[in-house]
This record gives sequence, C-alpha cells and structure tokens, in this order.
Amino acid sequence: MLKVVHVSTLDSGGAGIACLRLHDALRRLALIESSVIVKNITSFHEGVHRVKREEESSISTILDKIAFRAGFRRIKISGSAELKRLDILKHSFSDVEYFSLPSADIDITQTDQYKAADIVHLHWVADFLDYASFFAANRKPVVWTLHDIAPFSGGLHYEGLFIGADDNGHARTRTLTKLENEILNRNLQVKVNALRSTSNIHVVALNEWMREKVASSAALGRFPHYIIPNGISPKIFNEKDKLSARKVFGLPTDKVVAVFVAESLAIKRKGFELLVAALEGGGVDDLFLCTVGGLENQLSVDLPHLSLGKITDERLMSLVYAAADVFIIPSLEDNLPNTMLEALMTGTPVVGYAVGGISESIADGVNGVLSKELSIDGLRKAIKRFFTLYEKFDRSAIAADAVRKYNSQKQADNFSQLYEKILSGENP
Repeated sequence: MLKVVHVSTLDSGGAGIACLRLHDALRRLALIESSVIVKNITSFHEGVHRVKREEESSISTILDKIAFRAGFRRIKISGSAELKRLDILKHSFSDVEYFSLPSADIDITQTDQYKAADIVHLHWVADFLDYASFFAANRKPVVWTLHDIAPFSGGLHYEGLFIGADDNGHARTRTLTKLENEILNRNLQVKVNALRSTSNIHVVALNEWMREKVASSAALGRFPHYIIPNGISPKIFNEKDKLSARKVFGLPTDKVVAVFVAESLAIKRKGFELLVAALEGGGVDDLFLCTVGGLENQLSVDLPHLSLGKITDERLMSLVYAAADVFIIPSLEDNLPNTMLEALMTGTPVVGYAVGGISESIADGVNGVLSKELSIDGLRKAIKRFFTLYEKFDRSAIAADAVRKYNSQKQADNFSQLYEKILSGENP
C-alpha cells in the first residue's frame, strides 16, 4: 500500500483544512495509507500527529515572549550560509497579513511518519519546513500543493499587500521599504540555493493563475506543474432549504441575506472594508448582512447585520451558505478560497472581484457576478447587477457544477494517480 505523509504547519485555517480534507478523502480510497504531521494542532483528528520542535535557549524564548507582548514580531532572517537573528519592529512587515522565513527549528525527517512514507506531500509549511536542511536530507519524491505564493517568494504570502481603500474608493497597496526588499531577496535566495540540487519535486497549483505564477519563479519554476483544485465533500456542503436554514441562526426570512466569511474580518486582503462601504452606499432594498469570522465584536456596520463569530463545524457552515441569497467574497487577492467553493456546493451564487482563482471559478451571470475593477464602486455595481439577474440563477445547476469540479473524491483520485505515476517513474 502506498504511504503518503502530508506536511502542514496547521490543522486549521484554509490551507490546514484543505490538507485534512484531502487526507480524509485519500483514506477513504483504501489504497493509500495517509498521515499528517503538523507543527500546531488544535483538535483531535485521526492520523494527524504533532511534531515537537527543538528546544530553543531560555534567553531566546524569553526575548520572543517579551517581543510578542510588546506587539513586535521577533523573527529569523536567513543569510546565505547561516541564520542571523534580527528584530523587525512595527515599521517592517508588521502590517502584512503574514510573513514567514525559510528557516525552522524542526526536523520533520526524523518523524516516524516521514520515515515510513513513499511520498512527502507538502502543503502550507510556513515556520515549519527548514528549506536548507530538509532538501539537503530528503531523498523521497515531493508533491507540493501551493496554497499561496510563500513557497516561491521571499516570505510574503500574497504579493499585492492591499491595505484597504484610498480616498477615491480604489484598492490601496502598501509599498515595500528598502530594508524589506533586501530581506525578501535574501530569503528567496536561500530557497533557490536549497532547491538547486533537488530534482524530484512535483508542484500542484489550485488553478491556472497560480500555475502561471510558479512557472516563472526562480525557486520552483523548473519543476513539473499540475492543476488539482481543493476538494469539498458534497455530503456536507449541498443544497438545503433556505428558510429552514435561516431559522437556525435567527436570520430574517423577509430580507435579502448576503453572507461574508473570513477567518478574521481584520485581514485587509479579504476586502471587508470595501464590502461595508459598498453596502452602506445603498442600492439593494431590504439587504441584511451576515458575517462569519473573528473580531466580530469590532464590527462597525451601518446597516442591518448579524455577526455569527467563528464557526468551526462544517455542517453548521453549510447551513450558513444555504441560508444566503448571495455569498460575497470581496478578496483583493486570493488563490482558491474554500469558502467560495463551499458556497457554490450549496448552490449559493457568488459576487466578488475578478482576481486569482475566483475569476476562474465564477462564470459571470451563470454562478455569480464579478467586478474587474478593484474599487468600492466596482463591487457596489456588481452587487446591484447580481440582483437584477437574481431570478436567472439556478441553485441546483450551480451546486451540480461545483460537485463536478470540486468533489473531494475527485481530488483524491487525481492525487492518487499522480502519486502512482511518480513512484512508477512515468511522466505524469
């Protein structure tokens, strides 16, 4: 039986959830023995194992705690030959969503799961995978699913660094400082050097947008690339009665309900600021906003709304999507969001910006409406146009199309075939 070990920093968040869903789907095939190793574990899940890191010095640990409590991030900056330690204060990377380095104090090659595996499947491995030591020691075939651009960047996980809207209502980007560019270039070179003598890597993008980006990258561009979207279980995310779903959450049955979901409403890239501005501008009568995500107590929305906070139960989330007339995803940058796929699986049409994998998944006028202009006004117009077309959207057809494209078992079958071809020496 083929053995695969999945490597993921987290068992939560979009990438962590996608990893566990694939793990479960592969186990159901009964042809693959799948396990997962993670750095941080939040809940019990069969076949998932936490890897303990090497103990840092007490002085270093104390400094890290002090920096964290002071609102700073104490991080490692990688040089060409050795790791150098540097304090990056608020003026450097403090306002980006996430910044990571190619160094880590964990050796995953020493785990029982790694040693037993035929295939090593990397997922979101920020602050978990040490590039230099892992690729120097590893002799196993590697499959690497790209959940963002971090594996082939200098540490940024999305490149645009959108930080809200400017005075004209257009998406505003953050400009990198000279120091930040130097750090990014240095860390990217560490990755390039670590991968230079490696050949058996197979890169999986979730969509064409990501495949094009990685194909031109210095770090991973020379390896073979494939497209396999994330999978969603149709047994959980499927069509349900809208009115019954609304009653579960106390949502109004006589209003137009729009749902927005993000792990944290404070993540600028997710565009919540632009969504609120677009909705407060009016244009849709009887609109009611329902939000799911962190920082719910900090919402400031001048329209009827209900914040459900964080929801981790998938069946409950399926009801949230089913309760909606529309799922709005105003991401200014995104790959292939699980939330969008989950909404489509329930038959709920989507409105958003034409960016990343969103632009490839939403057919304008068929399963949603897209705005090509990254602005408050562009999103407002897309929402208005959606409701002029509302009666034309066929929820059953939307759900059926999503099942055909994003069924979790189809994803598992595709990966199973890829693993087999890699081990057999065939050209996948």
